[in-house]
Amino acid sequence: MIIGDTKMSILLIEDDEIDAENVRRSLPKQTEVVPATTLHAALKILNDQSQDLVLLDPGLPDSSGVESFERIREAAPKMPIVVLTGLEDQQLALQIIRLGAQDYLLKNQLDDRSIQSLYFAVERGRLLERLQKEQAERERLALELREQEQSLAHLNRVSLMGELVAEISHEVSQPLSVISTLATALEAVHHQPTMDTANCIELARKITEASSHAGPVSYTHLTLPTICSV
Repeated sequence: MIIGDTKMSILLIEDDEIDAENVRRSLPKQTEVVPATTLHAALKILNDQSQDLVLLDPGLPDSSGVESFERIREAAPKMPIVVLTGLEDQQLALQIIRLGAQDYLLKNQLDDRSIQSLYFAVERGRLLERLQKEQAERERLALELREQEQSLAHLNRVSLMGELVAEISHEVSQPLSVISTLATALEAVHHQPTMDTANCIELARKITEASSHAGPVSYTHLTLPTICSV
């Protein structure tokens, strides 16, 4: 696509009628020019509609210099701004560019090359906006990935805890079953008409042995590292 054939809408903020008319004549016919002679009028236009670019003379009746640029940028932070200035104000234009303006044009040197720079400013602005959107999307995806990883780690800890509980239950149930069986046998011996003291002692010894086995098993599993906590 030829740059000069591209349609473009420009907010021209210029309080000098002669300079404004010179700018309009220098622009291609298909360019839509929305005029504003004060900062207040320009801010109202930006609030009501969107343009491709702002062409700003920073010396306005109700604002001047860097303040004009900063107010416009605050109202339309993503819109490219090109400074329109005279030879005597080039240092101010350079200062505004350092603050974020795309470029500057000299009022008395508007030619095809300078007009092309307006299209380049628009394209740079669009490219910057697209890059910002892509960066925001990458950050969103990175955050989503971190959340999924945290969720997966939590599920892994829950699964590990379930396996641990099952293992403890298995390890402890065996000696407890033995203890229950021995206790029943001891009770039966105790109720016999003639109590077998030696047998009672042996059964009591086995109960103690089974109990001593169950204790270390449960203690060992319940004092595993905190990685198992959920």
